[in-house]
Amino acid sequence: MTVHDCPVMIGSDGGHGPAPRAKPVLDGDRRQKRDASGRPQYVPVVEWTDCDMRNRFSLAVIEAVEREHGDNLTQDGP
Repeated sequence: MTVHDCPVMIGSDGGHGPAPRAKPVLDGDRRQKRDASGRPQYVPVVEWTDCDMRNRFSLAVIEAVEREHGDNLTQDGP
């Protein structure tokens, strides 16, 4: 599997993990739908069948980023 453009988010607690993209939900006129409170609606592009698979993916992504970028995976990184 090749994943293109999957951001890695860093939490305020210092934890980090991948955040696969979602795509907008469109109406019949191809405009983005909004929920009752006015927020744009999205659907996930990737879903995991279980927590173990999601966790293995997250660990693999973090290991790859750390291997490629060393210690730059911090809140103050590039």
